[in-house]
Amino acid sequence: RAFAIGAEPLSEAPEDAPRGDADRRPAGSSGVPESLGGRMPPSPHGYDFSRCHLGDKQMHPLGAALAIDRQLIWVRVPGVGLFDHGMVALCEQLKRSAMLVKLDVSGNRFAYEGAGACLSLATHAPRLAEVAAKDTVLDADFVCRRGLPAKYAKVRLELEGVLAERRKVPGTRLPAKPLQ
Repeated sequence: RAFAIGAEPLSEAPEDAPRGDADRRPAGSSGVPESLGGRMPPSPHGYDFSRCHLGDKQMHPLGAALAIDRQLIWVRVPGVGLFDHGMVALCEQLKRSAMLVKLDVSGNRFAYEGAGACLSLATHAPRLAEVAAKDTVLDADFVCRRGLPAKYAKVRLELEGVLAERRKVPGTRLPAKPLQ
């Protein structure tokens, strides 16, 4: 699995991810049916914040903005300065994202409360099937190296169980090749 608990953080958006309306139009025409009034229908997409230091204070408004996007299928927030407060805020908002399939929170320093929020998100977001959490308390190697309490392993295993069940359900996988 290229994008799952303990996987390496993603380096870029998927090659076949939508890149705006211009990429879907044939040359020389708008390519939009008359019935849509000249507008392109929305297509599934995601957001990559990997090069931004956002911190906890920006997660609530960011999460709220992402949650209203009905076509959101993936979010990358690796190493953006998330601690418990920000992770909880982001996960609470993303619970409203019915199409969310993948989340990358690698390299952030949330603890037990943030890990629990991620588990709660996984149980409430109906299509969430994959979470990248390399170098966090949701990474088994990270927990082992630091000698963290067993409660972290328990949350990680519960999250893995929820995600494993979700991956068995049709419609929770992206049709494109896996993110790398």
